[in-house]
Amino acid sequence: MNKHIMIILGVLLLHQGPILKFTLSLAALESCPELDLVVSFVSNNGIQEFTIHIQNGGPHRLPSTLFSCLQIEHLDLVSCAFKPPLAFKGFPRLLSLVFNEVIIPGDVLSSLISSCPLLERLTVISSTIVDYLQIVGPNLRFLHCEGLFRSISVQNSCHLAEV
Repeated sequence: MNKHIMIILGVLLLHQGPILKFTLSLAALESCPELDLVVSFVSNNGIQEFTIHIQNGGPHRLPSTLFSCLQIEHLDLVSCAFKPPLAFKGFPRLLSLVFNEVIIPGDVLSSLISSCPLLERLTVISSTIVDYLQIVGPNLRFLHCEGLFRSISVQNSCHLAEV
């Protein structure tokens, strides 16, 4: 797999200009530091739509450079570990968020959601138990939660049309 990631990184390094959309779907991933180089590269090049799907592997811990992408509008992750640094203040332009089997504590997820004021679409699919999820989304229009949630609270979401 590292060979494929190195090819992708080589192509990215030859690219001139911003990278607005990046999608990577992998069949399996154990440990791949080269993937962190790819994520870091696209994070520093104006990424607005970012998707990583890892099947039959992971969870892959995302590098801290992803959390500096203040221009990101769409984030779609499968089988990743989302652990933002303490100084992380959210994604101010995020419109849609999809977390499928993403390892993230409920309080961190709640904080992330509330720090994304433009968020319109939220999908959370999890097989791990989440004790409490608080969703504060003044622009939230679509909400899909699937998994083992002990409690979900939706507040300040007057535009919510589809649950």
